Amino acid sequence: MAQRASLDDLSLHTRISLVLTMLATVLVLALGSQWLKQAHESIHEEVTAATRVAEQWLTVASHDLRARSPGWNDEQLLVLVRRIGRIRANALEVVDATGQRRYLSPQPTYKAGRSAPGWFATLIQPEFPQQRVDAGELTLILHPDASRATLDAWDELRAIAGWASVLLAILFFATRYALDRALRPLGQVMTALDRTGQGCFDTRLPVFPASELGRLARAFNGMSDRLAGAVNDNVRLQIEQELSERLQTRLE
Repeated sequence: MAQRASLDDLSLHTRISLVLTMLATVLVLALGSQWLKQAHESIHEEVTAATRVAEQWLTVASHDLRARSPGWNDEQLLVLVRRIGRIRANALEVVDATGQRRYLSPQPTYKAGRSAPGWFATLIQPEFPQQRVDAGELTLILHPDASRATLDAWDELRAIAGWASVLLAILFFATRYALDRALRPLGQVMTALDRTGQGCFDTRLPVFPASELGRLARAFNGMSDRLAGAVNDNVRLQIEQELSERLQTRLE
């Protein structure tokens, strides 16, 4: 009840501005949900393509090197893998036949030390299966990593949200200003009604440029003319009645 009373205390143009701003906010949220869906699909396609390319390249490279170099051993493969370093959108792990880890690629340097909020990552980040490449005694494991793409999406969402907030604020104040100018003559109408209610039947309104307000002004002025005429008629009748009573008294 207190909240409703506080809303009722707001001016008409403020309430209209709030309604329009809330409708625009709902539209922005709907567009934002569509953007999240497209971002999810885009991240999935990007990471899947990068993983597929990396898997194919590692498969071909390991098979080709073993075929061309009979003396090729696991240590040389590890040296090659270390030179490769970080693979785009993937973490590369090398394990031996016993399952012991022999190598793990370093952390990404792109936007290092930053990550998207957990709730956002849960909302937008797809799940990817590991990809294994057999390289003799060693197994190359690709761990698809969408954290950088998710962080890019988070930064983009923050920028979009910032601009949307600014535009919604501009919409609110611009609408409020426009309505304030458009409804400003209503203050004159209220003042004229108050004066008329107090018995000042000579109050008149100017003809406003806006057609609706112009019709209101003409209707008010016509009403004031009729009220003034009725008051004058009543005063005249009252005077005539008093004169008639006085004349009758003298005649008696």
